[in-house]
Amino acid sequence: MRADDTAVVLLGAARSGTKFLRSVIAAPDGFCATPFDCNHIWRLGNARAVHDELDPQSISERDARDIRAALWKLACPSPSERVGKVLVEKTVSNALRPVFVERVLPGARYVVLLRDGRDVVESTFRMWMSPPDGPGLRRKLAALPARALPYALWYGANMVAGRLRGRSVGIWGVRYRGIQRDLQNLTLPEVCAYQWRHCVQRSLEFASGLPPDRCVIVRYESLIADPNALTPVCRMLNLDASASARVHHALSSGIQRQPSRWDTTFDASTRERILDIIGRLQAQLGYPVA
Repeated sequence: MRADDTAVVLLGAARSGTKFLRSVIAAPDGFCATPFDCNHIWRLGNARAVHDELDPQSISERDARDIRAALWKLACPSPSERVGKVLVEKTVSNALRPVFVERVLPGARYVVLLRDGRDVVESTFRMWMSPPDGPGLRRKLAALPARALPYALWYGANMVAGRLRGRSVGIWGVRYRGIQRDLQNLTLPEVCAYQWRHCVQRSLEFASGLPPDRCVIVRYESLIADPNALTPVCRMLNLDASASARVHHALSSGIQRQPSRWDTTFDASTRERILDIIGRLQAQLGYPVA
């Protein structure tokens, strides 16, 4: 590792495989990962913002310091164990605000994870409709910093709003600018499509301005097909042979191949509306548009 490699940040839309990839990258000694998405930490100082596209100019040095400290405490509670470690973080809302992330974790390495937007939208739609993860919520509440209380209050109200609308939460996943308006005017699958498109566009725009030794773009489908697709990530992180072997083993042993539900979850009309939103970006990325 180089001395300035203090963090690895995964950028990708929700349901793209970032949780799995986080555990894979954190497999070798010398890494520690945040155990769950921690948007409540990233929004310290911005808890009342109505979207997740946080302005990098809005963060104070105190907020940046508090966010860094909270992330490290969550990933590696013992200060003595943090020495020489690299933080692995994958909060999905960071895909909408990578420049903000860079202000908090300057010099971080980034892995942008892409996945077929059709499968992401379908999986995201199911998450909107699924019951909340009770154990996961309790874990987050147990680790909640006092300054994150306003976000916790919002989340409680968000759950109530969702129940009133017949789904698990009022808003699930990333909050792009205008999502509240879209929820009033569009179908839920269309909103899911915009969530994927905004995350991927913003992440790729940010990645285009970084040198190769600070950012790697990988595809979920490639990782599933061949663990060697992770080799560029290992190279960027300067992993030795032993650490690279552990990463590849974690990837190979954790792969779960699942069939696409795109055609069975959505009817033809819904699929067409979704593709109207994601089709151009799908084509640019080389993914199917039908």
